[in-house]
Amino acid sequence: MAFHLDTGSTDSKLFKSYYLKNKIEIDGKLKKMNEFSAGIGGSKTNCVYLMPSLNLTVGPTSFSLNNLSINTQNPYAIAFPTDGSLGMDFIMSFNKITLNMNKMFISLEK
Repeated sequence: MAFHLDTGSTDSKLFKSYYLKNKIEIDGKLKKMNEFSAGIGGSKTNCVYLMPSLNLTVGPTSFSLNNLSINTQNPYAIAFPTDGSLGMDFIMSFNKITLNMNKMFISLEK
């Protein structure tokens, strides 16, 4: 799975691309709801499914993201070529995060 880092977002979320790849596993199994979002580009209400948790691993570090919204439509004006975004809930769950822009890697410490 590919994510982008969005430090301007409170919560991590999954995008329409993830929903379409996993539609059979999501429809009818996860709670469907409307979610209001607002940002610099305006505000809108999106139809989302709520995923209780998602287990991920970055390098040697495993972690869980909880209460993820799975968007059925693009939440932004442009469609990102990723499955989702990692927001401040991701960042705040670690004691230390290193972003190395020269070698293009991220390391996480709990």
